[in-house]
Amino acid sequence: MIQNVTDGVANILQTSEKVRGWKLVQKTIPRIIEYGRSEGILQVNVQQNAFNITGIVIAAQEEAHTQKEPKSGDKVNLPTNDITTMHEAIPFLPVPVAITCLLFNILIPGSGTIISGFSALCMGQPRINMKEGRKLITLVVNLLVGISQFFTITFLFVGWFWSIAWGGLLIIHSSN
Repeated sequence: MIQNVTDGVANILQTSEKVRGWKLVQKTIPRIIEYGRSEGILQVNVQQNAFNITGIVIAAQEEAHTQKEPKSGDKVNLPTNDITTMHEAIPFLPVPVAITCLLFNILIPGSGTIISGFSALCMGQPRINMKEGRKLITLVVNLLVGISQFFTITFLFVGWFWSIAWGGLLIIHSSN
């Protein structure tokens, strides 16, 4: 059936030099309706032999009502898959700022992370799923993570690798 509809539309489009605009729409409507009936998208009323779009509207309304209602808590729905607040604190920053933070994290571990927290205040977007205090929580968490990265350098360079990974995540989140 799909092949018949596409062949019919292709034939009409080939003759579209003769038929244009509203005439072309009027010519293709019967085939579109036939396709809708055959796929079950449009319901046919046998008595009037016309399609009934109210069934589609009712089905859409039922589907909208069966979806889960958003909870009215203190969470904001953001596109994040992070489990911990620490990873949610990595802000969306402009790409040049994220690259600068990565370079600072390479030179002095934790410094780029702290800069990213302050940058989230003025030029970035926090990713924390809280309604209030999102920027403040982002700043505090990045400040604590940056200090932790700096003080764990002495333990087998863990803080240095951590800060480079954090800078990489800054760039990944800034390019989305």
